[in-house]
Amino acid sequence: MGKAADADGYIKLVSGLQAKCVELSWARGPEMGAKAPVLIQALDVLLSYLDRTATCFGGCAGGDHRAEFLTGRAVSSCQAALLLT
Repeated sequence: MGKAADADGYIKLVSGLQAKCVELSWARGPEMGAKAPVLIQALDVLLSYLDRTATCFGGCAGGDHRAEFLTGRAVSSCQAALLLT
């Protein structure tokens, strides 16, 4: 079994590759047509609001946080889908 530092190297490698893929994908924005950039902008705003809601950013309403947990999971799934895009 390798050292803990091995995992750190792998995580850095994967993160760097993901960042490069994101950069290359979004640089193609002008080639995506007229609707895609508008959709991406709307998705950006929506995910920002949902992420804030999931983390009680504007203040915590208390309770069992089921809605916040569900919202957070939806945001995470959308973020993962964007990385795969």
